Amino acid sequence: MSQTAGQLVTETLEPERLLERAPSEVVSALEALLEEGEQELIRVDSDFTAELKYGRRWVVVTSRRALVLSVVGDLMADVDIEDLAVTRVDSLVGGSQLTMERKTAPTIRFAYSSTEAVRP
Repeated sequence: MSQTAGQLVTETLEPERLLERAPSEVVSALEALLEEGEQELIRVDSDFTAELKYGRRWVVVTSRRALVLSVVGDLMADVDIEDLAVTRVDSLVGGSQLTMERKTAPTIRFAYSSTEAVRP
């Protein structure tokens, strides 16, 4: 908000987006999963599976929730934003990890190598 000549002016800012190109299977899955009006704010992939083996996973964040999908579009986690207690990125040897601590369910860890940490 700003003030101009005694009037209060409210600006609506469009959120910045980080949307990496996803395989068609992931795009199709997202089209089916996202509700009307729900827009992707972040879509990034990882080069590690949940078992910390080399492979691909995707995390998608909207204003309502965070989704984790496999490389073929299978839904692995669907977290309501209101259920997130803490979200942080932890540095690891050779990479990093997005940690989503939930209030009512187990923590989700989304590890990726240092190669994936560098985003253009």
